[in-house]
Formats: sequence, C-alpha cells, structure tokens
Amino acid sequence: MAAALAAVLVATSGCVTGHLLDVGRRREYVASVREAWVDGDRLVIGYDARVTDDNGRTLGRTPRWIVVPLAGVTTPATLRPEPLRSWDRSGRPVAVWDGTGTPPAPPFLRVTPAEDGDLLLAYEEPADPATLYASALTQVWTTPWVYLLVPFTLAFDLVTTPPLVAMAPAVLVMGE
Repeated sequence: MAAALAAVLVATSGCVTGHLLDVGRRREYVASVREAWVDGDRLVIGYDARVTDDNGRTLGRTPRWIVVPLAGVTTPATLRPEPLRSWDRSGRPVAVWDGTGTPPAPPFLRVTPAEDGDLLLAYEEPADPATLYASALTQVWTTPWVYLLVPFTLAFDLVTTPPLVAMAPAVLVMGE
C-alpha cells in the first residue's frame, strides 16, 4: 500500500500539497432561494447552495442562511453578507417571488435570472427596490481533513521539489 501511494505521489507532476488543496477546495453557489424575512434592520435570506469541487463537479446541496443589513442592500458594491448555519425565524416573513404571475404585495424578494446566468435578488419595498447578485453570496472553503495531511505533503514536496516548496507560502497565505 505504501509503495503504491509513493508511486502515485512520484508520478504526480508539481507540488503534492497544491494538488491536495485542490482536491479539498469546495465552492458554494446559490442554487435557489427558499425563504426570506426581515429581522429588525436586517434581511435574512434562506437558500440552497450547490456545492462543487474545484473542477466544477457538483457534490451536493446544503441549506444556508445569510444576513444582509437592509442599509447594505441599497449599496451592493459595499455589501458584506454575514453567513449563518441556521436562524431563528422570529422576524417578519417576506414573500419570495420568481417573477412569474402577479407579484405579491411589498415587501417581497424577487429572484430572477440575470443576463449573465447569475441570479438577481431584488428586495422590493414600497420605496425603491434594492438589488443584489447571488454571486455575492458565493463561498469558497477547504474541507478540514486536508489540513491533517498538509505536514506530510509538505515534507514530501521538500524532498522531491524544493523550489516549489520555497514558493508555497505565498500560495498558501495569499491564495491563487
């Protein structure tokens, strides 16, 4: 078994640590919006995220919630949504409308496809609507099991490809 693993690692071109991080990287994209409600001065959006690997292969879906300050919804360029794992639904419900049929009475969250394939979220109040692209909610993370193997792959890289190890801290700290 150890010989087979060593053969695979030797045959792998480049930095084994980099390949390990690529295997463990996950991306979450908004697939559909389930619910929304206003909690004080914040808009809470419940959505289903499509989880993919670094190659774009779909691995599954997971429920997510995001808190958006209502003041931030009017200025999407400075929006910094706060991700949540779950949320108490004690606020005022907001209808989610997909743009077909008659719109509900404001306030509501309109979810429609944008021209570039993204989803466009528009919080419609009796006042001016505020828009937000769903791609602003994209999250990128690495599965925790990867970090357990990083010391071993760094040691292997140090022996087999020392120049790549010298460049690794920049990639690990700053990203790609």
